[in-house]
Amino acid sequence: MKRGLDTWVMIAWSVAAVAAGVVVWYITKERFEFAQPKFLWAALLLVPVIALYWWREQRRGSSSRLSVLARHVPDRIRVRAILRPLPFAAAITGCCLLLIALARPQSHDSEENIHREGIDIMVALDISASMLAKDLRPDRLEASKRVAMDFIDGRPNDRIGLVVYEGEAFTQCPLTTDHRVLKELFNNARSGPDRARHGGGHGIGDGAEPVA
Repeated sequence: MKRGLDTWVMIAWSVAAVAAGVVVWYITKERFEFAQPKFLWAALLLVPVIALYWWREQRRGSSSRLSVLARHVPDRIRVRAILRPLPFAAAITGCCLLLIALARPQSHDSEENIHREGIDIMVALDISASMLAKDLRPDRLEASKRVAMDFIDGRPNDRIGLVVYEGEAFTQCPLTTDHRVLKELFNNARSGPDRARHGGGHGIGDGAEPVA
């Protein structure tokens, strides 16, 4: 009875150790590629090692001598007998992890060439005091920004830049495909109080000068 229990305990620990190695291998295989997969075949050598351990444990005479007295064995001794194969199971798991490490799991970078056709567009935005008029909600400047945002969203493959002008024109954003940054610069465009003293900008022609 005791011998049969010990056998099932050894089987359970061995299966758990191998299963842990298989789980780690599967997770690693799903996320990485093995540079040296031949080392994984060495895991087959663990089979005779496990069989040898079972054979050695079966030949131990202590279990057979205590089988008659199994009912009188204290619980702590039984727990110790159940945990006795634990170091061997941990060694098997460690060997599995070592073989996985020797197989050199590596991440791979995939490259994909994407061909896109687009054009270069410079948007000129008037930020003069006249753009603060309330004939559009909330004012001309904010309404112009909303129109520009919709325009940018509709041109995902184009390089778009921003020129703002009032007393003078300057490039707020060069041509770029990073439309997120471009839209942030549109949002940050303001008509400063010092510019209002000029009584408005010099016209859209000033905004076109940096583009030329």
